[in-house]
Amino acid sequence: MLAMRPNCECCDTDLPADAAGAWICSFECTFCASCALGPLAGRCPNCDGGLQMRPLRVGSALVRHPGSSTRVRAERAEATPVERASNSLARLAGVRALRSEDRREWQALWEGYLAFYGSALAPATTEATWRRLLDPSAPMFGRVAVAADGALLGFALALPHAGSWTVEPQCYLEDLFVAPGARGAGVGRALMDDLVARCRAEGWTRLYWHTQAGNTVARRLYDGYARPDDMVRYRMLLPAAYSAA
Repeated sequence: MLAMRPNCECCDTDLPADAAGAWICSFECTFCASCALGPLAGRCPNCDGGLQMRPLRVGSALVRHPGSSTRVRAERAEATPVERASNSLARLAGVRALRSEDRREWQALWEGYLAFYGSALAPATTEATWRRLLDPSAPMFGRVAVAADGALLGFALALPHAGSWTVEPQCYLEDLFVAPGARGAGVGRALMDDLVARCRAEGWTRLYWHTQAGNTVARRLYDGYARPDDMVRYRMLLPAAYSAA
């Protein structure tokens, strides 16, 4: 039975047993999503094994078997996780298409992306997104930045479509995320350059995207490609369609 440790070994963030966001290795070293997906790049710094999302323990099971109250903090003489990640990032191998075997690492990055925006999605939504990204008949596609050791450092998800103001198709960059430990190492620029090249190769004559006004780090990158316009975004959320009984 899992001990359900209460904190991240790297940053000491609380990780309740009944809440999502904890990542563990096979020895149950425990990390928050930000550390697991960012500087650790999906690898445990203790055993070098892969990190996976920890299952939840809820309800009566949690009452009968509460999580551990013993907090663990890493104290190592070797390089910190951020330094390890930086060393890996210096060997950025390039950008390629998303593959089925990327599921675990992509989902780790995806959860970090959602956490960055303070959002949460139903597992069914993430599953549907993943299926679309791998479906050759679906227009949405994914590209990933990869380190020399094979670790995923970031992703870009885009959707080409027809437009009413152009004859040729255009492309909407819906999501771009770089693991926190990979920022400042050219990963975001590599993803953007790859997408621009794809648009040119496919004959898509317009590439557009949006980000939060206060996301200054991302905007420094984006300002090197285009200037923001004065358009205001409106978004209306509609309930799912249903059929009357």
